[in-house]
Amino acid sequence: MHVHFKKLLSIPSLLQSALVGHQAFVESPGHVSNEKRLRKSIKHGADPRRNGLFFVPFLFVLFLAGTGQVKAVVNAEQIGYVGCSMTVDAVEGYLELGGGSLWPSAEENYSSGGVTYWAENLSGINHYWDWLQEALIDQPDTTVIWWQLCALSKQDGNDRTLLEDARAVRDEIKRLAPEATIYVSAQPSYSDPNSPVDPVCRIAGANGPQRMEELAAELVSEGGVEQGPVLGPLTPDLLLDDGCHANSEGELFMGQQLADFFGMGEGNSEDSDGDSVNDNLDNCPTVSNPDQADTDDDGVGDACESGSSAPLTVSPNQIGRGTQTTLALTGQGFDSGMTVSIVPFPAGVRIESVTVKSSTSATIGVNVASTARQGGRGIKVITSAGQTATSQFAFKVQ
Repeated sequence: MHVHFKKLLSIPSLLQSALVGHQAFVESPGHVSNEKRLRKSIKHGADPRRNGLFFVPFLFVLFLAGTGQVKAVVNAEQIGYVGCSMTVDAVEGYLELGGGSLWPSAEENYSSGGVTYWAENLSGINHYWDWLQEALIDQPDTTVIWWQLCALSKQDGNDRTLLEDARAVRDEIKRLAPEATIYVSAQPSYSDPNSPVDPVCRIAGANGPQRMEELAAELVSEGGVEQGPVLGPLTPDLLLDDGCHANSEGELFMGQQLADFFGMGEGNSEDSDGDSVNDNLDNCPTVSNPDQADTDDDGVGDACESGSSAPLTVSPNQIGRGTQTTLALTGQGFDSGMTVSIVPFPAGVRIESVTVKSSTSATIGVNVASTARQGGRGIKVITSAGQTATSQFAFKVQ
């Protein structure tokens, strides 16, 4: 799965204080649509009329003038991340600002991804570890993993149990990405400058952010991980009505904090094909395609697939959760060196075997977790000769 953004504004971290008391509405910059913002607001019980992106005129002028950005602490071409929905909020803000180093958005795959949930799912197939492993395959040059510790008051045990869970998660990340440097952070903190009592995120609990700060400090002191970026504080004007998740402004605020720490991906600024889309954002970096057209939505631009795609059919087209199934593929140019993947992400579906019977016929063994998300999945085949075939809705998990 690939998400592409173009850099429009670089907003300094001081925007938090300047955003208080906003008046005029301006459409959110970047590639994330207003429809997506509306869906997110509705999901978290927010009033979209209160949570639009607002700027007073002087602040907009301040952005255009440029106030400077803190020099990045870390510079890496590809940076992965582990965490929860709040982590995704920050990443989406970073990507919307034009950042090119962090992975594409994990979207719903990290929902409820508190430390304990990650630890509890170590031994099985689930959308947390499944998406992480798929992302590592898609971004093989990942040298940094940012791990944000998130609290879930209904699930977290005592501090000792949390530490044991965190150690288990840390060790699994190291196993999956042994060469990567891990930076650990606590979830965002919260503050209300207009109240003597700071707001509380009920999902994390009254002391959730503080507990995560202490947990991060303990992990750093043990060695093997480094101190990551500090996010927040999120004030009421940067939050959805649930009092926990960032609104559009809050996402950009945390996104800039990530940019201050990890950089904007300047090392990926080359534009090999001269189409005004940098290679790190280009879905077809070797062929000029300024429109970035991707008809089959597989993350590879049409310009790179033109003339090389082949039809693909898959059967059966329905699979039950908690089952193992053999799917029959029919296409062209199949060979023993071809790769088969679930697109845009597995979400609990694992390919365990690929058997090529002829140049037009193959079978794949598929394992569907009992916790797999229901809904459609696609299948993509890439032959040794580079020929691609994609079935966007190959089967449905039910």
